[in-house]
Amino acid sequence: MAYKLYSAEACPFAQRARLALEVVGAKYEIVEIDLQNKPSWYASKVNPASKVPVLQLGEDDNALKFPESLVIMDLVADLHAKDHSLLPEDPIQRAQSRYFAERFSQLVGTKYHHFLRGNLDSSALPELYSGVTELEGLLEAQGPGPFFLGEKLSWADVAIAPFIARLLLVAREELGGLQGTGAYETLTGSKFPRFAAYSKALLASEAFKKTWNESVLLARVKGVAQQSLVSK
Repeated sequence: MAYKLYSAEACPFAQRARLALEVVGAKYEIVEIDLQNKPSWYASKVNPASKVPVLQLGEDDNALKFPESLVIMDLVADLHAKDHSLLPEDPIQRAQSRYFAERFSQLVGTKYHHFLRGNLDSSALPELYSGVTELEGLLEAQGPGPFFLGEKLSWADVAIAPFIARLLLVAREELGGLQGTGAYETLTGSKFPRFAAYSKALLASEAFKKTWNESVLLARVKGVAQQSLVSK
């Protein structure tokens, strides 16, 4: 089956979709969409919501198109269930995976973007660290790892890896509200050993590295931080 993924390197949701395809070993074509200057045809021909990602199945005029990263992840998991257990068959593990991803979204999720823009500062770090503590507990309950369900990347890891990577990037570069906070050292150090080891394993995985262009992301986040600083 031919896959075409409408994507954008800067978008964590698009990276989710790419990660899912990489983990199951699918071959796919990428159509890069400039989120700052979207093609005039994109909304009418691909996604009325004008967002990425969109996964297209097939090449002709009747090709099916599926927006939304979690929908794409589920679809890829189902289409490749015989090749790779991206989403586990066991209903308990499925529920645990979905809950972990949902709780991550609630506790950490896109906080990196608010720190980046300066909407959050050091006063928000106790809440962030409290959330990471809860996530550590969920990770420890699943076993030694290194990933959520053990030795292989799975649905839960794919769902959150792009957001962990961006949080750590913004923290490492001390951008926006994280300037001078030492948040990177805290998040990757002995205070959160399970979360630190988990994050390191995610970012070191081959599937993740194939979908991560740090130079592009770094330029992007620095630009956003500078623009936010100027606008204040």
